[in-house]
Amino acid sequence: MLLWTTYVMANPDGLFERQVIGINGQFPPPAINVTFNDTLVINVVNQLSEPMRTASEWDLLYCIHGHHRGHYVDGLRAPLIVHNPLVPQAAQGSGGGISVDFQPEWGGARAPVWVDQPTEQHRVPGKTYRLRIINMSALAMFHFYIDGHEVEIIEVDGVDVEWKTVKTFPDLGRSTNETLMNYYVHGEMDPVMFDRVPEDLVLSVRGKIVYNASETAPMAPVETVVAWPSFDDGAELVPTVPVETTTRVDRQFVVKATFQLMEDYVNRALFNEVPYVAPKVPSLFTALSMGSLANMSEVYGKHSNPMVVPFGAWVEIVIDNDDLGTHPFHLHGHVFQVVERTTDGLFDPSSGGGGGYPYFETTNPLRRDTVVVPAGTSAAIRFRALNPGVWFFHCHIEWHLEAGLAMTLIEAPEEMPRVLRVDPAHYEHCRVLGIPFQGNAAGSAGLDMRGMNVGPGLLERKFRAKGIVALMFSVLAAVMGLATVVWYAHEDEAEMTEQARQARLQKARQE
Repeated sequence: MLLWTTYVMANPDGLFERQVIGINGQFPPPAINVTFNDTLVINVVNQLSEPMRTASEWDLLYCIHGHHRGHYVDGLRAPLIVHNPLVPQAAQGSGGGISVDFQPEWGGARAPVWVDQPTEQHRVPGKTYRLRIINMSALAMFHFYIDGHEVEIIEVDGVDVEWKTVKTFPDLGRSTNETLMNYYVHGEMDPVMFDRVPEDLVLSVRGKIVYNASETAPMAPVETVVAWPSFDDGAELVPTVPVETTTRVDRQFVVKATFQLMEDYVNRALFNEVPYVAPKVPSLFTALSMGSLANMSEVYGKHSNPMVVPFGAWVEIVIDNDDLGTHPFHLHGHVFQVVERTTDGLFDPSSGGGGGYPYFETTNPLRRDTVVVPAGTSAAIRFRALNPGVWFFHCHIEWHLEAGLAMTLIEAPEEMPRVLRVDPAHYEHCRVLGIPFQGNAAGSAGLDMRGMNVGPGLLERKFRAKGIVALMFSVLAAVMGLATVVWYAHEDEAEMTEQARQARLQKARQE
């Protein structure tokens, strides 16, 4: 039983106490441990002062959280650890979890913290330990490493991969046989996501791997990283179990992510020049109530950024990041195949390949639920539409999501009425909250979209009527100002001439 309480007070960054969302009265939230193939039922009691949505992330991939109104940042999240009894014991290890967190103090400083504050992890030399690492940050990326240790990635986003020895992103570390010293565990915040790094922001936190509990035991020398090595997970990580792939794409969506100034003079995040705005009717209810029209993207509203696909179709989403910053894009309800990334430049349909790319891997590509796309590059992800429902596709930087960088995947709407059942309590909640639950995005029948929720349009790069009037008055004011300067200059010159004449007359009289 999870009781998402009313707010509790905590000091997540060590600098300011603030109000956060507690789970069973605890902050940071407790982890949820389940076994593979378990049926997980979570009874949620909302004792907050406002509605919340917790169904936005139930992928069973290590993190349960909600995105509604940024609740995720305030504490509406919990680690989810799925234990697989079929995994070899060497890979299971003795367990251990580290979560790197990033809690904003509104108007104050920010600092990362270790969940449960594991400043010390006592370990036995020579044994193998599995570390489950979760970045619960709402903005910053982190680099993780352990002084004096080799580490190996064995799993990403719930997908087992062939063991890959690395240094900066380990998932499993082999303990050193050195028993005389203890070692630091490092979480290094990458400031690349910040427009400006605050002077009081602590970019590095450390914990300890303790082999020798003696008070006099020395710490191993701290390793300093001058530059982080590049790591292409799509090229360097290979799933241990291949799945069905294809070179044929039934539906392709090319989406361009940008930030632009809108007509309300707010800088918003856009997919294909449209910011996400939630429709009046939740898209799932539209899909369930519109009959054959549910297959038409128009009924979901332009600003829900809908991608409608039929059951069984192979779907490809090409993501062009035309922004100056890196974005992690996450798709709910799926583990997709990462089939291509560009290193410089955006998507070029003329470059070849099944969907416009010379795909680097089509037989056993890496599978993830989140793909990081650096600035000025593209990525292509692919999956088969076998999971009927409405799924969110969005940037996982919480402020970018709030700014509109999101789309909705309407998957197999023709199958939803047959396979999905909505608890009647959901409809009752909608009635209480005044949310319509039938019809198109505007709450109407058919294709009548009048009154649907819309966002601001792009700021036009030309003068409007108000701008023209303002420009005319500005020009008039400038002309009047110049005339005044000339007039005053003329008056000054006449006065000086008269003063000179009077001086000459006075001198003549004296002579």
